[in-house]
Amino acid sequence: MEPQTPDPDQERRILTAVVLSIAVLWIFNTFVFEPPVPPPPVEETPALAAEETPPAATPAPVASDDDDSAGGDAVASAPVPVIPSAPAVTLDRSWDGVGAQWSSFGGSPNRFQIEAWSSAYELDWLPTWLISGFSNGFKWEAFDMACPDPQPVDLVQDPDGVLLPVGMDAEGIAGDVGHYRVVRDEGGTVEFATTRGSLEISKVFATPETGYKTDYIVRVKNTGRDAQQITPSFGVADFVVVPEGSRYGPQPELWADADGDVEHWARRKLDKKIEGQWDGTLNWVAAGDKYFVVGIEPEQPVLGTARFMPMPGEDRFAAAMELPTTTLAPGEVKSWTFRLWAGPKELDGLNEAGMRMKTAVDFGFFGLIALPILAFLKWIYSFVGSWGISIILLTVAIKLAMYPLSQKSFKSMKAMQSLQPEIAALKEKHGDDREGLNKEMMGLWKEHGVNPAGGCLPMLVQMPIWFALYRVLWNSVELYQTPFLYFCDLSLRDPLGVFPLVLGVTMWLQQKFNPNTATDPAQQMMIKVMPLFFSVIMFTLPAGLVVYILVNNILSIAQQWVIHRQHDDPKKPKPAGAASGSK
Repeated sequence: MEPQTPDPDQERRILTAVVLSIAVLWIFNTFVFEPPVPPPPVEETPALAAEETPPAATPAPVASDDDDSAGGDAVASAPVPVIPSAPAVTLDRSWDGVGAQWSSFGGSPNRFQIEAWSSAYELDWLPTWLISGFSNGFKWEAFDMACPDPQPVDLVQDPDGVLLPVGMDAEGIAGDVGHYRVVRDEGGTVEFATTRGSLEISKVFATPETGYKTDYIVRVKNTGRDAQQITPSFGVADFVVVPEGSRYGPQPELWADADGDVEHWARRKLDKKIEGQWDGTLNWVAAGDKYFVVGIEPEQPVLGTARFMPMPGEDRFAAAMELPTTTLAPGEVKSWTFRLWAGPKELDGLNEAGMRMKTAVDFGFFGLIALPILAFLKWIYSFVGSWGISIILLTVAIKLAMYPLSQKSFKSMKAMQSLQPEIAALKEKHGDDREGLNKEMMGLWKEHGVNPAGGCLPMLVQMPIWFALYRVLWNSVELYQTPFLYFCDLSLRDPLGVFPLVLGVTMWLQQKFNPNTATDPAQQMMIKVMPLFFSVIMFTLPAGLVVYILVNNILSIAQQWVIHRQHDDPKKPKPAGAASGSK
C-alpha cells in the first residue's frame, strides 16, 4: 500500500484553525478577561504606640528614607506612620447631586457621594445558586433577583486617609499625614493650613453649586529667614484593592496623562512594577476605575514627572505629579491652581467642564471608531429613553450598514464551496506537484471569477467596528446600573443565564447556514465546539454586551436565510409544453 501523501490544503486549514484559536484567546484575554492577581502576603508589623498629639499646625512624624533616590521597594517597606489620636474636624458640604465632606486630617476630602449612581452590588447568579444548593446537601435558599435599594456611590475608598496629599521636600506626598488647621469655612470655600518647618502650606477648595468639578489651590509660603529649596508634588491617593468576589466588575486603577499618553495600572500591575514614572508635559493624575474617577489637573499643563507609587499603609497607592525643584525666597508665596474632578467618566460632563481629563474615557486602540459609535448610541437614547432598546437599534443600524460586505463575503464562501469537487480532483491529479497544483487552482479561480480571500476581507473590514462597539458597551458609564427587561444592571452578567444560552443556540444555527469546507476531523470538531465555548464566556460578560451579540447573531441568521433563498433554490423542472427559451 502506497503511503498517503500529505494534503497541503488540509495542513493549511489546520494551521488556520490553530491561528484563529490563538487569536480568539488573545482577544478575550486582552479585551475581556483581566483576572486579578492576589496581592503578595504582607508581613504583620507590631502596632506602634500612640504618641501625644502635636499642635494643630504641626504634622505627625513620618518614618522615611533619607535617600530620595530610593526605589519603590524602599517606599513600600517604610513603616506605617503614627496617626494622631485627636479626632479630625470634619466639614460637610453638599451641592446638587453630590454629598461631600472634608477632614482636617490632611486637609483633604474624605467623601464624595454621587446620588445619580448607586454603589456597586452583586446579584444572585443562577449557576452559583444551583451549585451552592448541591454543596449544601440539596438545600437551596430562595433565589433573589430583586434589585437592591440604591445607595449613593462613594468615590473615596479610604475615608481615613489623605485623598489629596501634598509634598514640598524629598519626602514627597508620603509626608502629608498630619492634621491641618481650619482657616476658613464660609460660603463655598474651605481652607486648611499647616506648618512644616519654615514652610506654611495651605489647601483651598471652592465647591461648585452643581456638577463634579471643584477648584483646588495649593499655596506655600516661606516664613523663615533663609531661602528654601522646595520640590512640589501633588497626588491622589486611595485604596487600590480588588473587590472581593468581583472578577469582571470595575477594578480600581491609577491613571496619569503625560505628553498626551494615558497610563493606567490596576492593582495586579502595581504589585509587579512597584513604581511607574513618566517624564514630560503632565495633564492630569487620578485614581478610579472604568466608570468613576477622582483626579486633579493643573490649570495649565506643567513639565514634571508623573508617578505611580505605594503609600504608607496597606493597600494604598497614589498617582502623583512631581515638579522640578525650585527656590522659595524668605516671605515668598507660590501657588498652584488645579481642577479637581470627582465624578463619572462621562464625556459630555467632562467636555462641558473643560476638563482635559476626558482622555480618561479610554476605548483603547479602537477609540477613533468607538467615539462616533458612542455618540450615535446616545443620539438613539435621546429618542427611545431606554439603553437596552438603544443597543438593539444600534446593532440593527450597524448590521444594515455592513449588509453589502456580509453578503459579498457569504457569496464568495459559497463560490469556493461549489469548486471543492474540482479542487479535490486537481489535488488527486497533481499529487506532490504543489507548483502545478497551485497554477491550475489559480486558473480555476480566475475562470470562475472567484477570489479565495473574498470571504475573509469583508470580515476584516468589519472587525474594527465590532471591537469598537464592544469597547463602548464594556466601558461606558451610561450603561452602569441601567435596567432592562429582568436585568437590574446592563453592566452586570445575566442573573439567569438565559441570554448566553440563547446566544449559543444562535451560533449553532449560524453554523448550519454557513458554508463549511472543512474536511479535517479536528477542525470540524473545533468548529462544532465554538458555540459552547462562546456561550460559556458570555455567562461572565455584562448583559449589555450579550444583548448586542445575541441581536447581531439573530440578524445574521436572517441575512443568511435570505441569501440562501436568493442563491440556493434548486432549479425547478420546466413544466411540459413550456417554451424552450423561457428561463
